[in-house]
Amino acid sequence: MKHRHHLFAFVATCVLLALVLSVPAAVRADEKTAAAPPPSVPLSAKPVVDWTAEDVAEWMSTVVGYAEYTPYLFKNLIDGVTLLEMEPSDFESYLPLQTPLHAIKIAAHLRLLKGLCSCRGADADAAGPHDLWSYMRAHPVRTWLLGSTASYFPRIALVAAYVFDREVYHALVLVDRSAASALSEAAQGPDVPLQQVSYLAAAGYWLGGLVCPDLYLAYQSARFVGRNYVAMPLQVIHFLSRALGEVLILFLLYKKQAFPTGTPLWRKVWLIHSYSLFIPPVCALIGYVLPMTLQYIFAAVFIAHNLFYLVPDALSQQLGAGAAHDGQSAAGAGEGTTGGGGAGAGIHEAGRCAAGGGTQRGE
Repeated sequence: MKHRHHLFAFVATCVLLALVLSVPAAVRADEKTAAAPPPSVPLSAKPVVDWTAEDVAEWMSTVVGYAEYTPYLFKNLIDGVTLLEMEPSDFESYLPLQTPLHAIKIAAHLRLLKGLCSCRGADADAAGPHDLWSYMRAHPVRTWLLGSTASYFPRIALVAAYVFDREVYHALVLVDRSAASALSEAAQGPDVPLQQVSYLAAAGYWLGGLVCPDLYLAYQSARFVGRNYVAMPLQVIHFLSRALGEVLILFLLYKKQAFPTGTPLWRKVWLIHSYSLFIPPVCALIGYVLPMTLQYIFAAVFIAHNLFYLVPDALSQQLGAGAAHDGQSAAGAGEGTTGGGGAGAGIHEAGRCAAGGGTQRGE
């Protein structure tokens, strides 16, 4: 019995000692857990407007690479919102910059942070209208084929650009994202697009392509006059003259003066488009053979030939056809007294034939 009491006392003492030793260990573990800092969020996962002064200091020391300037940022409590409001000149005023190269690098990273640096979209896929020229230099044959098709078959070219050449389509319908969206997503990395499709621009693309494609392309060409003030003004005049010619053809079709009587449908299509059917394949061949400079010269000569020879000649032919039609009407009215109806009919028929030939040459 006495041994049992000793055994019970020994077990109780061991249990009590284990409890006494485990309580401080648990308390120390709780203290370590409470004192552990929360998991840090990478800068690329936080919007710039939510950056703290510590985040700005980390950006300056790790991204920009100038850790010697972080104490000045801490001292002035520069957070993300303040950083976005700063200009490169502010860094030169408030930071003891050691060399002008530091100012250049800080300014470049600040522009990149604000989403203003065009070097993020080196590929033409994410490019806007300002990158269309680099796309043209990278794909000269494709550009020539699509551009020559657009010059004479604009509806086909606009549909082909949407289906087969999304770079050109995006260059026409993409717009810059809003300032708030661009600033909040600028720190996400280089894969975040800084542009989005404008529904208004997309609606203009399709409505303009269906209703008045020449006027739409004239507007798009006018947007690039500042980039190429030699070729683009010629393109604007070319598309405006094409739009005028299309309106003139519709007017003559309405007045039933565009073609001689009895002309079959295939003949009408041939008279309108025979001149321009061979333009796309010829320009594709030129794109493979001629260098870029000679391509521009060829395009300028070709457009000038259309503007100053074919278009005035076609207009004169159409005006001659209208005058012949008026002469036939006057001759028919005086047929009972002068007997000139047959001559007037002959003039009218000749004028209609001239109108058909002028339509062919004008196109």
